[in-house]
Amino acid sequence: HGRGRAFGYTVAALTSSGKLYTWGMNVCGQTLHARNTASRNPADYFVSTPTEVAFGDSERTLKVAVGLEFIAVQRTTGTSSRVSWAGRFSDGHLRNTDARPSDLRVVSELDGMKLASLTAGAFHCCALRDEGSLYVFGDEYGADESNGNLLGLGPRNETSVTPGPRWHRATRVSSLPPVTSVAASTYSTVAIATDGRCYSWGDCDGGALGRSSVNNDAPGLLDALKGVRACAGALSYTNGAVASAQGRVYVWGGGAWEGGIGNANGEDVSEVSWAGVPPVYACRGVSLGHKHGFLVFEKGVRGGA
Repeated sequence: HGRGRAFGYTVAALTSSGKLYTWGMNVCGQTLHARNTASRNPADYFVSTPTEVAFGDSERTLKVAVGLEFIAVQRTTGTSSRVSWAGRFSDGHLRNTDARPSDLRVVSELDGMKLASLTAGAFHCCALRDEGSLYVFGDEYGADESNGNLLGLGPRNETSVTPGPRWHRATRVSSLPPVTSVAASTYSTVAIATDGRCYSWGDCDGGALGRSSVNNDAPGLLDALKGVRACAGALSYTNGAVASAQGRVYVWGGGAWEGGIGNANGEDVSEVSWAGVPPVYACRGVSLGHKHGFLVFEKGVRGGA
């Protein structure tokens, strides 16, 4: 999925004062540092150490998300904010345009919105508003043609795509209830609603969605988690996990490509058995890597249902 072509990944870090540092792959200018993006020599486009991005203004960076070959940032003047992106969402979406890959482009549909998070998959980006509505933009199907819409907007609608056949403007996922958290992987996305229900969409290979693959183009409820009040979710390639506030963890996927923590269970969801933590701790987050994961707890509050 682009790794042989890209020779690595891109990383971003944000300081508490709003300074942005990036490093790693820069073949499409997605680190926001000047590089010879036409060269195929890694030395010409690889940023080897964390380097501050010089925007040349007094704005602070509030949020950042990094995909395979793009970066998205939310920046503010103190009174207003806007989301911009640079790089490319997929092969060819900048062809026949005058835009250079390293130029920041404004996502005007998100101007002035207060965001709880900005999350990137390999080819798409999710912007979660403070009030719970989710907006998505980027490529609908990715470089290797996902079997489900990465944006969760239903079957492909070419008439709403601009400037080429693959780049979709920021659009609200209207089929979702209010959302409290969202996670994305290469070809899939999972969203946790404020009532604790879990929804997924995108590519279903290896059971990556944790549910039936009847409709991958739009958010679908994980029926196996009925009765579980999830507080956070995570994805890693074809693997998925959610956690409740009490620290109960449920995993799925890993049945294709590189496998993983799902133990090739496919779409079947299973609970991870572990000793747990004292009731004075509440789970606040879950994260997945390849064949491993971790939970984040907060002391002083009791877990939920």
